[in-house]
Amino acid sequence: MNKTIKIITHAIFLLIICSCHFYKPSFKNPYIDPLPPKYSIESAPINSLEPWWESFNDDELNGLIRQAIKQNKSIEVAFERLKQTRALAVIANAARFPDLAGKINASHIRREQRLNEDSSINSFGLSLLSSYEFDLWGRVRAGVEMAKHEIYVNQLDWCTAVMSLSAEIANNWIKIIANRMERQLLEKQMQTNRTLLDLIELRFNKGMVTALDVYQQRQVLETLLTEFPSINAEERLLLNDISILTGQLPNSEIVISRNDLPDWNDNIATGKPMDLITNRPDIQAASIRLKISDWQLAQAYANRLPIFSLSPSVSLESSNIKYLFDNFIFSIVSGMVSPLFDAKKRKAEVIRVQSIVNERKKQLENSILSAINEVENALVAVKSKKTRIHLLKQVIETSNKAFEEAMNRYRNGLSDYLPVLTQLLKLHSIERDMIKEKMNLSLSRISLYRAIGGNYSDIFFDYQYQ
Repeated sequence: MNKTIKIITHAIFLLIICSCHFYKPSFKNPYIDPLPPKYSIESAPINSLEPWWESFNDDELNGLIRQAIKQNKSIEVAFERLKQTRALAVIANAARFPDLAGKINASHIRREQRLNEDSSINSFGLSLLSSYEFDLWGRVRAGVEMAKHEIYVNQLDWCTAVMSLSAEIANNWIKIIANRMERQLLEKQMQTNRTLLDLIELRFNKGMVTALDVYQQRQVLETLLTEFPSINAEERLLLNDISILTGQLPNSEIVISRNDLPDWNDNIATGKPMDLITNRPDIQAASIRLKISDWQLAQAYANRLPIFSLSPSVSLESSNIKYLFDNFIFSIVSGMVSPLFDAKKRKAEVIRVQSIVNERKKQLENSILSAINEVENALVAVKSKKTRIHLLKQVIETSNKAFEEAMNRYRNGLSDYLPVLTQLLKLHSIERDMIKEKMNLSLSRISLYRAIGGNYSDIFFDYQYQ
């Protein structure tokens, strides 16, 4: 009879195993198909793995970005998240192995009696307890894989934070230099206008011009003076931002000795749109998150199937500690827990996770489309800024000639001061536009560098072992 029961039990067990299957993720990343073979403004293949900011050839900028990577609080927060996921991966992996616990107990019971003598009972015990779940459907394995991929995602998130941080510091660095160039231009314009004011006042004293000319020129000088407070404040605000980004208090000393913007004549090697999939850490992270959701779906399927476990134990018990090892008890308990009724909770979980998979597919596709668009927009911006700078040079040259001609006519008494004033203000405005356009060209190049991504793995490994 017992033999028949065993055969039936084994048959049922094999039937359950054969009737179930392990869901294995496919890991097919839904990249945009087909990706464009090249950008609208063709460029050379990427052949350098050096950090993009080193192309500025400025040691101070390189130092600021290195300091920011080491001390920026957001970067430190991202790394702490990475350490948490590493610990969670260890916890998840522990489920693959049997656990083992030890138990030691000793008790003394004293019983008082009225008629007889008091009696006492001693008890000593030593036990080893273990439990293990057979991962027949891959539920535990799916949890381990999810935890492993979370480590990689957090590492890529750290690289994405560095990508944004370096671009933000470089942007502020460019704006500070442009701010100083604008201040130098204002000082030069102030000197030119003081010279003109001296000339006009001299002509006024000789009765050659009216007081209106003097007032108009003084107005130009006073207007220029109003620009300095905002320019000085703007630089201080930008320096404060860099202080925070580099992990320092506001108003810390930031050394930026450069007073001229880089002269960009070369083109950035952007590679092909396909390169973004490997060069952009945010796209890689979106791809890994898709894999995590696939493993999450595998775990949701496995949760609908029975759980088989084994719980062996070894116990030593005795009323005398000298004979503790003489009494040996070994037990092993196997069990199966199978969902019978859960009001469709597990089925709904599968549907929910499948929707997460689909959502992350769309997020990955959108990340790729957005990255291509960022590169395209940056390329267009760089090209348009270069063209406008070239045209502005011609306009400045013509404006200088027009101002000189108006000034000669004014000196010779052939015209009043209004044409001189008009040409002077135009020249001032165009000169300031040139500085702003050069700044915008540098900012657009930074946006292009950020859009094409790069290799941040070496920076990450240097950071974690610093």
